[in-house]
Amino acid sequence: MTLLEKLYKISSPSGQEKNMRKFIKEFCKNNVPDAIVKQDKARNIYITKGEDKTYPCVVAHMDEVHDKNKNKEIVIHDNLIFGLDRKAMKLTGIGADDKNGIWVALNLLTTEKVLKCAFFVGEETGCIGSHQADMVFFSDVRFVVQCDRRNGTDFIMDASGVELSDKGFYERCEAAKFGYKVTTGLQTDVVTLKERHLGVCAVNLSCGYYNPHQETEMTRFDELQNCLALCEHIIKTVLDVQNHKYKSKSHFGSQCLYGIDDFGAHPWGIVQRQDNWHQQNERMKLVARTDIEQDYLRLIDVHKEEEIRSYLKNKYRFLNDSHFVEQCIDEWIADNGTF
Repeated sequence: MTLLEKLYKISSPSGQEKNMRKFIKEFCKNNVPDAIVKQDKARNIYITKGEDKTYPCVVAHMDEVHDKNKNKEIVIHDNLIFGLDRKAMKLTGIGADDKNGIWVALNLLTTEKVLKCAFFVGEETGCIGSHQADMVFFSDVRFVVQCDRRNGTDFIMDASGVELSDKGFYERCEAAKFGYKVTTGLQTDVVTLKERHLGVCAVNLSCGYYNPHQETEMTRFDELQNCLALCEHIIKTVLDVQNHKYKSKSHFGSQCLYGIDDFGAHPWGIVQRQDNWHQQNERMKLVARTDIEQDYLRLIDVHKEEEIRSYLKNKYRFLNDSHFVEQCIDEWIADNGTF
């Protein structure tokens, strides 16, 4: 718990990850002295521990959506962890997205004999770091695990129209023993790595945080511990390279309208009947609306309006409804005004 509190107290808004980079490097120096730590021009961090022909690999992102808050206090209430602004007497974000993922990776670095880890900058502003990542670093990995998903049960194999791994990877990981179920997700660093033709299976795991991007963000510590336990199990269980070619599913929405028989298994693996598609798409939009609004809010201070709209329509293209993205932005402006 002490390590997690330290991470929550480090402020690392997108573009200001310096203190988090410093903490990770010092942690490795003090706790993983045999690890090789490197940094690229984008200021991503790459860590290799041990020597082997192939490596398990875990990634996380160092930035958070929350601004610096000198009045933030970390509160631990039984199994729950959240932030409190003592001066304003209100809840404040702790950056559990994705400090929980960093916590998992740092713990694994202290316990595993062989491991690769990558920590990326700028995930919250469009996966800036992973877009510039050194792909050679991943040339000898068996698989890539990212812990950057809310709640405690999601095993993300498809995200933002990109297939991250094959169906068998879930069984090989034995994730069901830990209460995890296959579902779909949104853009994050492993999606970008796959788009850059990462040649092995990848997955994004729930790591116990709730209300991401909001001041009411909190963590269930037992679910975070369970995520760590699953990662340890995957590393010990999946010992061979899980080859998997990049497959884009950017147009899967229009395909689904024709039903399963015309195209084989549904690309997400969760919609079993044509008449379920509308319900699934509407649920996706409900989830995406908050992310679209938060992305717009983060970018409006540094980018032109038309650039933001174009970027967000591309980022959320998997919804197959650019008008919906525009609608979310327009409704947010109507409710909150412009800057």
